[in-house]
Amino acid sequence: MDNSRIKIAGWIANVIDEEVVYLQENIEAIKLRLNVPLLGSIPYMDNVNPRRIAQILRLR
Repeated sequence: MDNSRIKIAGWIANVIDEEVVYLQENIEAIKLRLNVPLLGSIPYMDNVNPRRIAQILRLR
């Protein structure tokens, strides 16, 4: 991404596996490498609920 001309405002962590190992360590590693703000983290959900995601991310 550093070599592209795309401007990235930030990123959102998405937990797609409820049994993920080293979740926080993975998020921290990505934060260090991306050098853009982490805007939020969406937890694992059995049933994806857009309203709940919006509440988590404080979107309106």
